Amino acid sequence: MATYKGIKGVKVQSLASDPPAAQSIGQLWYNTASDVLKYSVEGAGAWSTGGSCNERNDSGGYCGIQTACMYGGGRTGSPLLTTGSLISETYDGTSWTTGNNMTLSPRWTHAGFGSTTAAIMAGGYFPGNNPTATTLTYDGTSFSAVNDINTSRNSCRGAGTSTAGIIAGGSPVPLNASVETYDGTSYSTVSGLTTGRSRMPLVGTTTAALCVGGTAPGYDIGMQNCETYDGSSWSEQNDTTIPHGEACASGTTTAAMTMAGMSGPGEPRVANTEQWNGTSWTEVADLATARKASPGSATAGTTAASCIWGGTDTPVSNQGTTACEEWNEPVLSTKTVTVS
Repeated sequence: MATYKGIKGVKVQSLASDPPAAQSIGQLWYNTASDVLKYSVEGAGAWSTGGSCNERNDSGGYCGIQTACMYGGGRTGSPLLTTGSLISETYDGTSWTTGNNMTLSPRWTHAGFGSTTAAIMAGGYFPGNNPTATTLTYDGTSFSAVNDINTSRNSCRGAGTSTAGIIAGGSPVPLNASVETYDGTSYSTVSGLTTGRSRMPLVGTTTAALCVGGTAPGYDIGMQNCETYDGSSWSEQNDTTIPHGEACASGTTTAAMTMAGMSGPGEPRVANTEQWNGTSWTEVADLATARKASPGSATAGTTAASCIWGGTDTPVSNQGTTACEEWNEPVLSTKTVTVS
């Protein structure tokens, strides 16, 4: 009869306490304190509570990874998000720090891309609901005006780096399908989306981008359409499992996730999270806080480590939230061997 030593080449260890799960995947041991056999496994990904933002916010420009992300501008106010904002905050994976204000004018529903030390904020609304073409660059300390985008727009989204970025979609009606790339100095118009849309998640690079969901005309209907860009043209892909209007996302064209948003008329918030494997979407886990109105996310994050923050979580009052949640996969855990 096969034994553990015969299979693994080592004896079962006797330990007075459990080792950290992250250091013991696949390990079996005997816990002498609790008098049981235990082992460690990789579980499915899950959301956990992160550090709360300092300000309620939605519809800002955002970028980064789980341990170094930021937002600038958007709408703020308490309890209603009715005021355009100049505020910026950065997140280090634990807590948020308020940085220097954006310049020019408060703006919201604009595109953001880059990193916490080299970011771009472009387009959006200025007070009076006026779409703008202005662009700001952020160097980790302060914001400065740089060259405008070619087409004034609001409700657009961005991805990429501060020297190789891409923005797409937006408003006003008819919904904008135009796409522009940024080389660190100026914008160039490239092939447009196959389906015009606004407030849709955008991730990836100037040669491999993914656009998913968004809002259709009327702005209270979420979309399921998914498109990818190869640096030359956009191609329709399989739809998400439910509509995701005013949602956010992280990842690449072959491994992405989209979360939150609104699903249809009446603007019901959703907590749904879906992952993309380059071919199809699969629902994986719900957020603790359902939210819409373009919450921020670590757009350069991965399907193994990302985060989401802000947005509006109350349908009637449009009350904003400071809640931040972190996604980690796999979740590592310790199990006890039982006999049935």
